[in-house]
Amino acid sequence: MKKAVTGFFAFLVLVALVVALLRLINWLPVLLHEESLRRYESLEAVRTSLHLEDLHVPSYFPESFRWPPARILAQGEPFVAVAMEFAEADTGKIGLLLTQVAEGGHPLDVEAIRLQRVREEVPYDLKGRRATLRVGDCASGGTCSSLSWKEGGYTFRLVMAGPPFELIRMASSMVD
Repeated sequence: MKKAVTGFFAFLVLVALVVALLRLINWLPVLLHEESLRRYESLEAVRTSLHLEDLHVPSYFPESFRWPPARILAQGEPFVAVAMEFAEADTGKIGLLLTQVAEGGHPLDVEAIRLQRVREEVPYDLKGRRATLRVGDCASGGTCSSLSWKEGGYTFRLVMAGPPFELIRMASSMVD
């Protein structure tokens, strides 16, 4: 009986060691390549980790959304990209997305909000910058708006569940 109990505990210790080893192996890519796409707890952590001085955030922020971002994803390689998702103040549901992608990069596929069908797409003058304003239907239903523009080596995009008025005010607050 004592031999069976000892064998059982030895088996449990072996399983615990294997699980710990597998978790370590899972973290190795993140530890070795810190600049790959991953989640961050704060904008300051993104700035520090990726040495990113030109991280843009709006100076105007609607009261209908919670600050700070509910989720921040960022990467430094193969191109700099940051995605911030904001929750609606009343429901807690993600209702606003802001992305900043370096030239040569492609949009990150991390969106909780998707403009599924574009009903209207127009050029928009954003304080002298050429922008594109899109209004249509969200994948989750309802109206979605998107505003994108290029500046300082980055492409910026704001996507919001709702009409474009607050989106335009936010984007205007991000440019000089």
